[in-house]
Amino acid sequence: MTVKELQQQLDLEILAAEKEIEATVINDVYIGDMLSWVIGNAEAESVWITIQTNVNVVAVAVMVGINCIIIAENAHVDPDTLLKAEEEKIPVLRSELTAYQIAKRIDLGN
Repeated sequence: MTVKELQQQLDLEILAAEKEIEATVINDVYIGDMLSWVIGNAEAESVWITIQTNVNVVAVAVMVGINCIIIAENAHVDPDTLLKAEEEKIPVLRSELTAYQIAKRIDLGN
């Protein structure tokens, strides 16, 4: 599934790296808010659902190879985070739903 398909499936707000959503592929889902835990446990090519919004989430996504970040519960995202996501070409999307509600609705088709 591409990030674009995921964005449409869940009606997610696009906050950063909109140009990247067409071709970026998602193969797994990871939910977590403790950055060190995400580093040790998330898989590459995942969509990461979190309420963390500081610039460090982009660094973690790059380190792990996460292809997309979804911010749950309409959390406010720091402008620096969005700038860094644009630089690193990591799509950042947002939903008013909880992380659990978002994950329940994702159908990767695998």
